[in-house]
Amino acid sequence: MTPYVAEPVYFNGQFLPLAETHVSPLDRGFLYGDGVYEMIPVYSRQAFRVDEHLHRLAGTLAGIKLDNPLDLAGRSEERRVGK
Repeated sequence: MTPYVAEPVYFNGQFLPLAETHVSPLDRGFLYGDGVYEMIPVYSRQAFRVDEHLHRLAGTLAGIKLDNPLDLAGRSEERRVGK
């Protein structure tokens, strides 16, 4: 069974079709399971409390010493989802 994955996917700082992405077998997240996630609910095509979610994500990333690839000031990339 193939899992459902919405496209495009956010990969290494850009939105890409899933077929154009890959994960290195040397990636720390792949090797050790390092990673974080934050779920943002969407109601009527509007993300709910985006700022709170992104700040919580930034705090979690800092807690495990991973760089945050998102620009919280501009947030232009994550706002493109759904366009």
